[in-house]
Amino acid sequence: MVVDAHQACRFAVSQTIARSGDPLTIVAEAGCESGALAAAAGCAPDAILVGLDGPRSLEILRRLVEAQPGIGILAVADADGNETIMDAIRAGASGIVSRSTDPPAVIRALLRIAGGEHAFDGSVALADVVELVRETSNEPPYPSLTGREREVLDRLATGLSAKEIAGRLFVSRRTVESHLANVYRKLGVHGRIQATLAYRRHPAWRRSS
Repeated sequence: MVVDAHQACRFAVSQTIARSGDPLTIVAEAGCESGALAAAAGCAPDAILVGLDGPRSLEILRRLVEAQPGIGILAVADADGNETIMDAIRAGASGIVSRSTDPPAVIRALLRIAGGEHAFDGSVALADVVELVRETSNEPPYPSLTGREREVLDRLATGLSAKEIAGRLFVSRRTVESHLANVYRKLGVHGRIQATLAYRRHPAWRRSS
């Protein structure tokens, strides 16, 4: 799914993917918050590409993470927009690429996101991810996760997507997304990156799960 306020950008991304020959299909496009939320709920995409061009697009990203916690989101930002990149990671983006990134690299990033992995354009995001780790390095409080929530978090931290977690636990994807929403709320985080960082700082979760 492609979310961008500019129709020309949505068209360019769609055409690039259509011509790539890779196993990607555009299932929906949206240019505003209400349209993005409705489209994501209706088609349950495996990955969402969100073009960042200001506070409203960041709010769309944040709302998508809240509404669809199991879906990976790839944010497209200006290469020199360090603060925007940080905000996108805090909002729950699973990956970042710059607008100058070559189309094949964007497609590879989308495939990784769809597979439950992270994807970062090293030229714009590596230092920011390191900084995010530093700013959240204090020992977090021990949250009251249920046994099932810990199971979901265990598998999320290994890089599995919501669909893959559902298959491993023999439950529906929607059930996994509900558990993820509770995990994010209890940890006080947005998205799989921050949840994974918190998990790795708290080995007690792994021992007790």
